[in-house]
Amino acid sequence: YCVFLDQAYTCHSDDLQLDKKKIHMDYYKSLDIFFSKIEKKFKLKVKIALHPKNYLPQKYFFGRSAYLGSTAKLVRESKFVFAHTSLSISYAILNLKPLIFLNSKIFNDYSDNGEDVRIAKILSNYLGCEFLNIDKFTPKNSLKLKVNETLYNKYKYNYIVSKNKEGISSRDIFINKIKKIKL
Repeated sequence: YCVFLDQAYTCHSDDLQLDKKKIHMDYYKSLDIFFSKIEKKFKLKVKIALHPKNYLPQKYFFGRSAYLGSTAKLVRESKFVFAHTSLSISYAILNLKPLIFLNSKIFNDYSDNGEDVRIAKILSNYLGCEFLNIDKFTPKNSLKLKVNETLYNKYKYNYIVSKNKEGISSRDIFINKIKKIKL
């Protein structure tokens, strides 16, 4: 299977500027059309890694399996990953999974002045990943499913972990710092 990192794009409680005229179904229907093409082309299922703040009912996922609290495992066991700008892309980077950043007119419309789309484009460039407009995708298109390990490692060491602390738990780092404090 492949996995989509949901962001609760249309229903996130942190979105104080949510336009009540926006309809959840428009966004999820556009994803459904794209995911159906992917499932047919690659002969695999698309699973949804739900954002913790996504309160929408299962009908918005058109029969696809949606999981809460299993993002790391879903990404680790997937073939590749679809995302917008989720912090969960770190799981794909750490597991060297191909990332495809999604774009479309409707995503741009839901984004504050296109900000999320611009961020996804920047991330795709930084990581050497595909920035895919799902409105234009057909089963004849290919996907860039090769990982640029150099760029993934650059992201990893710039934003996730430092080289000198890799493999050490946050708990141990914290406790060692506390022990060094002289009261």
